[in-house]
Amino acid sequence: EKGEEWQHAFSLVAEMLKVSLIPNAITWNASISACGNAAQWQRAVGLLAERPQAAEWVPDRITYCAAISACEKGEQWEEALRLVLLMPAARLVPHANVYDAAMRACGASGHWQWTLGLLASMEHAGAMPTTTSYNTAITVCGRQEHWQQALELLSVMQLHGVIPDVSSYNLAMSACGRAGRWQQTLDLLVSMQESSLVPDVLSYEAASSACKESNQLVQTLEFLDARLRLDRAAAATVGSHLRLRRSPFAPRYYLRHLAGLDLRGLHLRRMLRTCARPLRQSFRVNPCK
Repeated sequence: EKGEEWQHAFSLVAEMLKVSLIPNAITWNASISACGNAAQWQRAVGLLAERPQAAEWVPDRITYCAAISACEKGEQWEEALRLVLLMPAARLVPHANVYDAAMRACGASGHWQWTLGLLASMEHAGAMPTTTSYNTAITVCGRQEHWQQALELLSVMQLHGVIPDVSSYNLAMSACGRAGRWQQTLDLLVSMQESSLVPDVLSYEAASSACKESNQLVQTLEFLDARLRLDRAAAATVGSHLRLRRSPFAPRYYLRHLAGLDLRGLHLRRMLRTCARPLRQSFRVNPCK
């Protein structure tokens, strides 16, 4: 379908020019986006450069953003950088979305240094980095296993007044997990909760994967225990039933995750004790022998 869309858009522009009809900016930008979505980055960049001279409009930030996004999809990081550098000459200030697309293009090709360079240059160019901008940079660093840079970005964004979201912490946790830094991963989970953010299923997945990859079985079990532990401050007795406040994603995910672990003997007994511990207030659990 995408292949048909870009061909249709490209043909439509060509037919309009044949009959001396000048496409407006909306049509031109849509054609560039269609080419980009179909990984036809050369045609997308070509349309940017081939604006009809008789047109009453000039390429704007939307036009450049569409072309840079096409370069991102085609993993053409050098071309993406070139277009970003051309914007000031066209009296255009790149906005955050333009930089984000260029950073992703650099990251997809493994050039994480260029990604950090683009992020650092945003303020000087008049474009304020957003949470998405920092998340993009954290993602790129994590994929290259540069966990220190990912953690530094998480700190720097707060110093610059950009508030991290759950995705920011999840991406940093994944970066640490890939590098075998399970302690830092769990520290980030604690920091997330201290920042009044609610971990989601990806948060728990990153934490448990980090422990599992580092062969930290006991820590994995203790982490399960922490996620399932009864929140005494929030629990309330309703009639004869005990209402439990628990993280909604943790039980189902962690039981499924632990099913894939090779638990035998002592480790199996520890796991059973861990799973039973949060419920000891509601009924008595016979100790495992």
